[in-house]
Amino acid sequence: MTGKKIQTYSDWLIRLVGLNFLWLLFSGLGLGFLGIFPASSALFACLRDYHRQGQIKVWLRFKDHFLASLFTSNLKGYSLLSLIALLWIDYRWLLSQRSLLTYLLALVLFLACLISCLGLLFFFALDVHYQVKFSAAILNPFRFICSYPKTSLAICGSLLLWSLVLYLIPGLGLFLGISLPTRIISYCVQVQLVKLDGGQVGHLLQKHEKYDKLYYL
Repeated sequence: MTGKKIQTYSDWLIRLVGLNFLWLLFSGLGLGFLGIFPASSALFACLRDYHRQGQIKVWLRFKDHFLASLFTSNLKGYSLLSLIALLWIDYRWLLSQRSLLTYLLALVLFLACLISCLGLLFFFALDVHYQVKFSAAILNPFRFICSYPKTSLAICGSLLLWSLVLYLIPGLGLFLGISLPTRIISYCVQVQLVKLDGGQVGHLLQKHEKYDKLYYL
């Protein structure tokens, strides 16, 4: 059993290193600002495919997911980023007004900005499981945060710990800087989606009209 676990961990380590280099490559091919969001979407999609299928042709699968999400992931990602920027600008403006009421409003905006940043972290992990209209895709991360606060906090704690590790050993960033935290987020989200579906995992395609969700496990 120990040998099998070591083999499993070794396989995942190799996968994550490869995915990290692919993320860096395709982000660079998109000149950074056009490549980061589709590369992130492709990374989450490949992790989903690994979970469902065990083995995939990672180069071809990453490239296909990148090209398929090139427009939509940038549109959704920059929409969320614009929301965060707007909230932050309003927050800084309210702080400059120097009154009790504006300080209270600034606190509310700061919390909204923080939640929006968390939403951006979870966005692609959820988006690769769902096919929904634009507004539902933007709202899904916030639904997740409100529905699973403990999981959200656990993910944040893990990411902070990983940030500390990278600060102490910056060389790891080249090999696992993006792929490992992405794996943590993807795994935690996947666990909750499996619970949502009553434990059925596989090539499952279900539509829930009540929630306007179409998701893949």
